Amino acid sequence: MNQEHASEGRLPDSEQRLRDYFQLQSIGMAICAADGQWIEVNDKLCEMLGYSREDLLRSGWTALTHPDDLGYNLELLERLRTGKLNGYSLEKRYIHKNGTEVDAHISVRCVFNANGAIDHLFVTHQDITERKRTERALRESEERFRNLIEGSIEGILIERYRRPLFANQAFADILGYTSPADILALDSIEGHVAPHERERLQRYAEARFAKHPTPTTYEYDAVRRDGSIVTLQNVARLVTWHGEPAVQNTVIDISERKRATAALEAVTDAVPAIINAKDKRSRYIFMNHYQAKLYGVAPEDAVGKTAGEFLGNEYGTYTEQLDRKVLETGEAIPYFEEHYVDAHGVSHTFLTTKVPLREANGQVESVATISLDITARKQAERALRDSEERYRALYEHNPSMYFTVASDGTVLSVNPFGAQQVGYTREELIGTSIFNLFHTQDRETLGKSLDHVLARPGELKRCELRQVHKAGNLLWVRKTARAIDDAEGQRVILIVCEDITATLQLSEELSYQASHDALTEIGRAHV
Repeated sequence: MNQEHASEGRLPDSEQRLRDYFQLQSIGMAICAADGQWIEVNDKLCEMLGYSREDLLRSGWTALTHPDDLGYNLELLERLRTGKLNGYSLEKRYIHKNGTEVDAHISVRCVFNANGAIDHLFVTHQDITERKRTERALRESEERFRNLIEGSIEGILIERYRRPLFANQAFADILGYTSPADILALDSIEGHVAPHERERLQRYAEARFAKHPTPTTYEYDAVRRDGSIVTLQNVARLVTWHGEPAVQNTVIDISERKRATAALEAVTDAVPAIINAKDKRSRYIFMNHYQAKLYGVAPEDAVGKTAGEFLGNEYGTYTEQLDRKVLETGEAIPYFEEHYVDAHGVSHTFLTTKVPLREANGQVESVATISLDITARKQAERALRDSEERYRALYEHNPSMYFTVASDGTVLSVNPFGAQQVGYTREELIGTSIFNLFHTQDRETLGKSLDHVLARPGELKRCELRQVHKAGNLLWVRKTARAIDDAEGQRVILIVCEDITATLQLSEELSYQASHDALTEIGRAHV
């Protein structure tokens, strides 16, 4: 009896320990029925998947399992239920509440009842999302770098004292071999260095292995398998290969570039624009003939000099500051205007762009400047602005009514005098129909005249119409219309209205006086 009571007293402690273990925050846990339905989950699992306990129990694990992983998971569960397995472990993906994937390592174990049947399943979940992400990143990085090396257009050779240890396909192609294996079969790569280059490259190699200062980027002539010469640009650095020091050479064939550079220089000399390059101290390393002519020097005489030596210290300081900005930021300065007077006393306006020039290692070593002479364009723009101002003054201050209307009669613009004559502000008129400003009996005539000029661009159409003032009184106007294309190429109609009310009134008065006796106001009899 006492033993029985003692056992009963220990049960709550055991259950509490189990509950405490279940709620451990380091690992997600769940108790499932034999069919796999969740019965209980701990806080860590809720945290892993982003759901509350109630939502998680309601959803079930199948709904939250990644579709691509569900089939295999169900297969293992069925084998467990049929007694073929007592448990299993696997890596799978869940779908978090926020839609992201959660990688988990789960371990499923059966808990049997007294009859030997499955009472429930005990499932642990370890969040391995970060580990998987790291593994994927490493695989992707390895694949990326392998592809970069194997598929690079740059030739890569790793050698130790000229004996090849590794070569990629691009290096084999550069030297005219079928595959990298052909390169690795060579005892030495020395035979593919042009004879006149061997002593220099040997000095570089000895200094590099001795860890003495030596150029890392340089050009040299190489001999292809067929005996032809190619010019290569090489970036060499000391690396460790299978535990021993070696040299990694990254080369590109610049033979075409050399030929293209010569052709480019010929082209730049023919272009009517300033083209130059300056080093880090803003000294010219190249100047085309067009600029040299403006400066009054030969292109070769400009090399090593600064802009200030040609155009004065003020301009020299200004352009050196721009060059320094490009060198420091590595970014271009596009499309800005410059003004200076050439060696012949002629003033020029240039549209200039400065861009960084990079070496093979990506470092900005010089600045290229391209300047288009826009002097004639600026003069034309000034003339156009002056002309536009003159015509604008005529438009704004002309004592005639000017309207510009769209093809449907919508008012696009009106001069101040025109708005004043009909009693409106310009803002009130723009966007309204021109027909609203004319007597209803004259609108048909107006419409026909607008159709006429639209069908015959450039032709004038005149008629006399009654215009309606905002206050309601009528004005007789002589309307002249003409269809033109605006700056955007849209067809519009220019309408000029001249107030002829006083003229018509005077004409009527004269006509009346001519037909009536001035004293008796009796009409004269017609003979």
